[in-house]
Amino acid sequence: MATTTKAATEAASNGISGIVDTVERSQKAALGSARKIVDSINGVIPELIDDGPRTKVIDAAFSLTGQILDASNDLTRKLVGAGTAA
Repeated sequence: MATTTKAATEAASNGISGIVDTVERSQKAALGSARKIVDSINGVIPELIDDGPRTKVIDAAFSLTGQILDASNDLTRKLVGAGTAA
């Protein structure tokens, strides 16, 4: 019985580790996308005024990235919580 419990614990741990790795990769991709948007905007839209279109597009990109990261973190907490509760 102890071997089964140990195997189940290891499987759950590996599953959680896999989830965390996947979330980390997706978060890095989201941040990389935001960086690409900012770099693209910097090359196309001049910074003429503080509250111009450039600033609005960059703010929107970071707002969307923040929402993606928040959702990703929430999902991870729920998945890890479900895995450790099982």
